[in-house]
Amino acid sequence: MEIILFILQFSIIAFLIYRWKKYLPEGITALLCIALLLLKCICGIGYYFLCVHYYSGSADLFQCMNEVAIINDHIKHHPFSIPDLFSRVVPIAGLEQWNNTSYNYFYNDNRTLIFLNSIIMFLSGGFISIHVLWMNVISVIGLLFIYDAMHSGKQTSYRKYLPFLFPTVMIFGSSILKEPILILAIGFMLLTLKKMQENLNYKSLMLLTIAMVLFLLIKIYLLIFFLPGILALFILKYNKWNASGTILSIYLICFILVLTAGEVNPAIDLPHKLAGQQLNNIRNAVFSGAQSFISPVLFAPTISSFLKRIPEAAAFGFFRPFPWELKEWWMIPVALEPVIVLLILIRQMIKRNLLVIFNSPIHLLLIIVSLLLITLIGFITPVAGNLVRLRMPAMLLLMISVVSVEKK
Repeated sequence: MEIILFILQFSIIAFLIYRWKKYLPEGITALLCIALLLLKCICGIGYYFLCVHYYSGSADLFQCMNEVAIINDHIKHHPFSIPDLFSRVVPIAGLEQWNNTSYNYFYNDNRTLIFLNSIIMFLSGGFISIHVLWMNVISVIGLLFIYDAMHSGKQTSYRKYLPFLFPTVMIFGSSILKEPILILAIGFMLLTLKKMQENLNYKSLMLLTIAMVLFLLIKIYLLIFFLPGILALFILKYNKWNASGTILSIYLICFILVLTAGEVNPAIDLPHKLAGQQLNNIRNAVFSGAQSFISPVLFAPTISSFLKRIPEAAAFGFFRPFPWELKEWWMIPVALEPVIVLLILIRQMIKRNLLVIFNSPIHLLLIIVSLLLITLIGFITPVAGNLVRLRMPAMLLLMISVVSVEKK
């Protein structure tokens, strides 16, 4: 029954893609789009079975789907409670791990994922492959937005397709967790920024608001990383200032303000917050018996200690885990991603003028956001599997910024 239902829904989606092929970005055919969706579905289903084999019922995927089933059953009996399910703690037993976690009582982006999968369950009947299919529809739309924002149809190099096939994009970006939604948010944001550069009007501002809401619902810290760059783009739109100098200056000013805010209000002290988050994550990893534990970059909750450790945290977040630190063979391609990025970067340095990046506001913005995310992960993530999964958007942004550089 599951196979029949999957083939039926996939066929309908494939038909719609072919029917609406004129709306695809230049350089993307309907057949290529359908093939990408199928490949990502295979990867997503494969990832599910790998989790079944290696993690039994302890993986995030299973904990999420257990709560999805509970929420879906509640929606069937109380359809008018949908807004409450999306916005607050739900007084239902069995949702303590994700939806009603006490860790983030007022803001909990897990609810977005659980709510979305609860709606998909009306189409899936509980079959995991259908959830994978619809989450990958979301992911593919995001990738198409990214392609449309960063590439022109005149480019013929195969490199413009590399971000689509990156290991973390194909594995974690094809799952039923947050990554497909995150890819959509990134794609929508990049397409919006491109339209803002072309024509800043009410329509582009409305699109920017939607993109910001998407990040707010799924990864608020990525939205925070984008905000200084968005402010810089607004300034550059009305001033003929140097693009790289303006963007770097605004990020530096924002960083200083955030770093010193704790002197005014200890409740928002950044080093103290990150040190506490790091300690909590280490405790959780030890308590859960994480087999791929790797000690993160330790630091004292002071500004001086935090600043001294930033280079080490960035290197940790980018290069770790090493292949020999992984417990599962299928994670090795993911661990090799930094090498792939470095090789492509070296090739681009030889073949192209990478100084173009510093004169392209969006490219420079992507690199800064990716480096900020990598550094954050290096400080707070002590488990190899979580590290490579959380690093996915950063590696995707780096790949986009590098492979889409065009020689002037």
